[in-house]
Amino acid sequence: MDPTAPQSSSRFWILAAVATLVTVAVVVGMVAAGGGDDESTLGVPTSTPQTSTPIPDTEAMAGDPQAQGDLSDEIAALSAETERIRGLPFLEPVKVTFLTDEDFEERILTGIEEDLDSGELAEVALVWRALRLIPAETDLEALVRQALAGGVLGFYDPETDELVMRGVALDPFVRSTLVHELTHALDDQHFDLDRVDLMEGEDTEAQFGFIGLVEGTASWVEEQWVGTLDSEEIVELRRREAEFGAGIDVAGIPDILLIDISLPYILGPAFVEGLVDTAGTDGIDAAYLDLPRSGEHIFEPSAYDNGDLPVPVDNPPADGPVLTEGVIGASGLFEMLLDVDRSAAQVMARGWGGDRYVVWRDGESICLRADVLAEPDAEDRMRTGLQDFADAHGSASVDQIGELLRITACA
Repeated sequence: MDPTAPQSSSRFWILAAVATLVTVAVVVGMVAAGGGDDESTLGVPTSTPQTSTPIPDTEAMAGDPQAQGDLSDEIAALSAETERIRGLPFLEPVKVTFLTDEDFEERILTGIEEDLDSGELAEVALVWRALRLIPAETDLEALVRQALAGGVLGFYDPETDELVMRGVALDPFVRSTLVHELTHALDDQHFDLDRVDLMEGEDTEAQFGFIGLVEGTASWVEEQWVGTLDSEEIVELRRREAEFGAGIDVAGIPDILLIDISLPYILGPAFVEGLVDTAGTDGIDAAYLDLPRSGEHIFEPSAYDNGDLPVPVDNPPADGPVLTEGVIGASGLFEMLLDVDRSAAQVMARGWGGDRYVVWRDGESICLRADVLAEPDAEDRMRTGLQDFADAHGSASVDQIGELLRITACA
């Protein structure tokens, strides 16, 4: 990438660049619980009963067509449950492949390599560096590889229509992941999740809204399925979830990356639950036909209901050749403010109305300037939140430019 050439519409958040739809349930649990490895934070009792029913070991089955065929009854049963909860039929069977840990991680890394090579992560790193969300020496690409290689249990690939699972025991934890990924497959058959025009376009807020709907739907269906389990199965699910999470290497991974990857999974289910409360699962179908267009829609579902769309904002002036430009968005604003004031971060995201940023180099520093438009009733809160961020940053300022709040930060 030519560092002197401006890059169009850099993505503030990672999941748009890493477009494979993956299950990161353990990372979500860690973030929601505030991190740490204390089992109690994940809802796991100090002692857990052992299951008495033998569980097939798919690690041994991986790569064995005959053994994988023995799982067909399990897959069929979970598919039927997915259909029942989601309220839609499968149009064709889903190809499910179990791989060994080594082969699975190779498949994950191969699948995201094209996205990693696109230069988009380098642009995100520039933005995060300017905002002091990551240290200057952070190798973001390496950390994304680390997080996804070890923290993913399964994924559905809408390009190949294949569901791929890490070869582990077929216990309630793995079954819940299968339900999640089967939901992706089901939605893909009806609504086409391979939205290349959307995911490779410049409208990053629409991308976040889409991923929030996709992952929110799968997570909501998964939650409903977990609700059908008995108490022993739920205890086993949480035990295995914690066990899998303990094996994930998060050393050196900054909180911003874990939160960024997890955010659609954390926020999406509540958005989808609101759709279902209003119109049943028909509400989900309707949302796929009229997609949420911004992160604000996911943070504040009433904005989606009211058809509240982001207002276009022009690029602010840069004090040097522009390295990259784009939209921070409601999700990015939330991530900026999360460590400053967790409650204010969500209020700011709900009050976001539009923005645009540019990044340039000033000597050894990377600088960002963003013009942010707040909803009319949120301008005072937005100004306070951005000023609090600037104070915590140490080398940032906030100015009023007409209706816009301009934040400039260098690091």
